[in-house]
Amino acid sequence: MGYRINVDTISENKKDINLFFREKINKKEANRKVSTFIHNVHQFIDDYYEEKTSLPVDRVLIYDEAQRAWTKEYKYFKSKKRINASEPEILLEIMDRFENTWSVIIALVGGGQEINTGEGGLSEWGKAIMDKYSHWKVYISPELKVGNNFTDNMFFLKKINSNLQIIENPDLHLKVAIRSYKAQELSEWVNFVLLDKNKEAKEIFQNKLKHYPIFITRSLSIAKEYLKQKARGSRRRGLVASSGAKRLRAIGIDIAAGLKGTSDQNELGAWYLNPSDDVRSSNFLEVIGSEFGVQGLELDWTCICWDADLRRSQKGWDFKNFSGTKWRKVNDPADQQFLLNTYRVLLTRAREGIIIFVPTGDEKDTTRLPEFYNPIYEYLKSCGIEDIK
Repeated sequence: MGYRINVDTISENKKDINLFFREKINKKEANRKVSTFIHNVHQFIDDYYEEKTSLPVDRVLIYDEAQRAWTKEYKYFKSKKRINASEPEILLEIMDRFENTWSVIIALVGGGQEINTGEGGLSEWGKAIMDKYSHWKVYISPELKVGNNFTDNMFFLKKINSNLQIIENPDLHLKVAIRSYKAQELSEWVNFVLLDKNKEAKEIFQNKLKHYPIFITRSLSIAKEYLKQKARGSRRRGLVASSGAKRLRAIGIDIAAGLKGTSDQNELGAWYLNPSDDVRSSNFLEVIGSEFGVQGLELDWTCICWDADLRRSQKGWDFKNFSGTKWRKVNDPADQQFLLNTYRVLLTRAREGIIIFVPTGDEKDTTRLPEFYNPIYEYLKSCGIEDIK
């Protein structure tokens, strides 16, 4: 999701913003106050893109999770018309209209968070600037130039042309993870796990994740009991799984009825905020959150329910999609990356600790054979995780 902020109105609304956090106001009034300085980026595009000569009222655009911007191939729909440009191209074109003065786009990016078809990633911004907007001055962190576990080893541009004005500034990289405050190296461990580098993952786990518990179990009841013991008081706990984990339904986990995303704000709010005795609450350990429902948010403790959509083979990860009555192979490299990113999101939602549940399977069910799950369990253990005791 992206936002635009009118810098001219921030100071004018400072009083309203302060009162927003102190006063008891109804939902309608809260929406009115927030909408005066924050707007959805897609509405921004609808308002300005086709009006080629109109200047935006704002000179500063902040795009949160900018790596999820759409590609040109996805094609943005407005009034049932297709726009033949990527989302970075569209936003740059709009803000480029301030050609005789100034404008700023602040793109906040996180590596490996693209989970929807059409999300272009970090390189989509680099491509748009290199192809059409090379006159813009670009400030990036060194990490976006060389790639590392924070960027999912992705680059802003693999090759930087000499005509581009690119300034590196190390202060632009946020090195301290607020989400996993007990484990700054969690993202590095997750990256190695998903890159088939179990030896490196085990070394990180043993040397740098001593204060961040990660366990594994083959029993869902043990996993739930573990979460109940750990997440006491005001701490939040919850079950999470891939939206493709469709065969978990056989053991009582129905991802189809789970928390899918932000389309139902009441459902989302109940899952994250309601008390433990509410069946809709994450704490009740009944409604399960998918990658779409938990992306960008976090709990204190999570149980990741791992299905056979991302399984192991002798060559590494094996990507599957359950359709009809069978698991089918995922061959498209982009779809394979989306699936890896799905598990990256799930593995990085917990502030204080994780337990991973891998089913044992069922020899009588061809969609849940033990041979699907046992290699997952063994591989994760080789990355340093131990069984719950």
